[in-house]
Amino acid sequence: MIDKELFEHISEIRGGQPPIYEIYLMHEAAKEYILPSRKPTGWPDTSGDSVGFYYELESAVNALHENVLDIRDGGVFNAAFILCKFPGLYSSAGRDMRLYFLWDEAKDGFWEADEPEIFKYVGI
Repeated sequence: MIDKELFEHISEIRGGQPPIYEIYLMHEAAKEYILPSRKPTGWPDTSGDSVGFYYELESAVNALHENVLDIRDGGVFNAAFILCKFPGLYSSAGRDMRLYFLWDEAKDGFWEADEPEIFKYVGI
């Protein structure tokens, strides 16, 4: 869940710079990353693609709800994050700076869902 008060605080510290809301799509929801040796890692497989960003959270959410420009890529992606990020290098989004979405076949879009525990300690 995105903590708007936290964002306002970070923005203030960064001289008033607003965040961007990046859309990151993943192939599978909550799949564990397995090493080439087939050894489980306990960490989630976050392979996917960053497909763009918006300056307004509502615009990013709507893009996922409406599957704008077929961002699901014909069924390749089944889960998504909206990541709130600020300018700079190595900007990752912890749990209080992101929203999790799953593909909903009936609604033909990505819709908000509870973030799986496997992502608990992962910045994306």
